[in-house]
Amino acid sequence: MGLLQKSTAIALLGLLACSVHAQALEKVDASSWTYTFSPYAWAAGLSGDAAALGIPKTHIKSNFSSLRKDLDFAAMALFTARKHRFGFFADLTYIKASAGTTFSATSPLQDINVGATALAAMLGAGYAVWDHKKGHVDVIGALRYWDVDVSATLRAKNTKAIHRHDGGKWVDALTGLRAVYYLTDNTYATGWALAGKGGAEFSWDIAAGVGYKINTGLSAQLGYRALGVNYSQDHFHYKMVHKGPVLGLTWRF
Repeated sequence: MGLLQKSTAIALLGLLACSVHAQALEKVDASSWTYTFSPYAWAAGLSGDAAALGIPKTHIKSNFSSLRKDLDFAAMALFTARKHRFGFFADLTYIKASAGTTFSATSPLQDINVGATALAAMLGAGYAVWDHKKGHVDVIGALRYWDVDVSATLRAKNTKAIHRHDGGKWVDALTGLRAVYYLTDNTYATGWALAGKGGAEFSWDIAAGVGYKINTGLSAQLGYRALGVNYSQDHFHYKMVHKGPVLGLTWRF
């Protein structure tokens, strides 16, 4: 199979917890709970291999600049709760994307079109092992649920098109660290590193960013994130690295 030049652009699991600590820019009562809600966007590109029933393993590669054409719909949100050293978070991401490519005139294949939808949901908790007025470091653990569906149409010269639909559902357990450090009263740096497995053979997630407090209840974050996953089950194969800039807003209440 030739190279697939445009990705299906599944940008799973958005900004996770980059915005979860925006509330710490304000002094809060450690005995009370603080909550945040964060809608966000991830302009991610992909690189890796995918295969569906009847469609051989195909290499996929793109960058975030192709998302305007390939991305059909995306909705992402994060909710967090924190009290002193303890915190909980829930993240939900839904992506619908499509892509296609045309093969060279010398190839027996004519073109391939791929459509994909992905739902990713994560529930997790953390505990601050280092807690200071300038920042903190959390040990976190989470369960991440994946639901990926891929449809593909392959056309070869002088033959009927092949239509296939396949997908996978699985849960991975992740653990890692998340940190935030306050540069000024209004700006902070944050990042995390997670890794684990479960239904997938291996999954990892790293990110770094900066945030700015717009007012007492609203802040904005800008950063970069890379997420990798390797999943195989029967005829379905999904081994991808998703990476690109992230942009989000956080409301604190």
